Amino acid sequence: MKHITILLVTLFCISKSNAQLSISINAPKSLFDTSITAITISDVQLLLKKSCNCEVSVNNQNALIQISLPEVSKEKASTATAFSTAANFPYKHFPNHEFTWKQEMVNGKYLLSLDAVSWQGVSFGLYALLQEKLGFKFYHPRETIIPVLNQWPLNSDFVWQGKPLFDKKGFHLHTQHPLELTEQLHNGTIPHALDDIKEYINWLARNGQNYFEFCLLESIDRKVWINHAKDITDYVHQRGLFAAVDLSLHMIQQKTF
Repeated sequence: MKHITILLVTLFCISKSNAQLSISINAPKSLFDTSITAITISDVQLLLKKSCNCEVSVNNQNALIQISLPEVSKEKASTATAFSTAANFPYKHFPNHEFTWKQEMVNGKYLLSLDAVSWQGVSFGLYALLQEKLGFKFYHPRETIIPVLNQWPLNSDFVWQGKPLFDKKGFHLHTQHPLELTEQLHNGTIPHALDDIKEYINWLARNGQNYFEFCLLESIDRKVWINHAKDITDYVHQRGLFAAVDLSLHMIQQKTF
């Protein structure tokens, strides 16, 4: 009976703790009108719900944790970056995606604010906060470590800046070999092909990557593959990434295009 009483008290405390924790992601309408940030906000909201088992809402001023995101302008997002100005060769622009998080306590609430000048900066800033400060681990496209968030772990005077060491970051899928996505990338008629590829692209975005590339093979059906490639590219761009294929002017090795 004593053990049962202790268990009930413990469960009550955990339940009470979760009920008290509430989170709101505050964002201007423009971020929900842009796919790069809209998809990320929705994803982060779902991940936080799984973690804290609490209310995670949008633009709710009553929540204990207020995560505020900035307005983004096309002018600032398109300005030259330190990487592009330093290049002495034709350079493909990617928006400045540095970010800074700052938190303060006001009237008993945690006010956490993000400073970023591009939609990619907002997206990467949100995912970096989850992975590097809140305990989430995006270690595989189909497997994520989701921490148990019973209380807010950040200090009231929390300040953190994320600054990229490289402008372009991504993975090369060497599909001249039978990798997990080789067939899906070259044949859109395979069941769930596009969904599998989107799953991988989402994983890149979660990890702050911005470049998606694979080897194109000669096995493609040129009449129909171009439409599949457009679907892939469209989603890559919706997530704010670059898309590319790797091919050679002349190669007969390993069935390359």
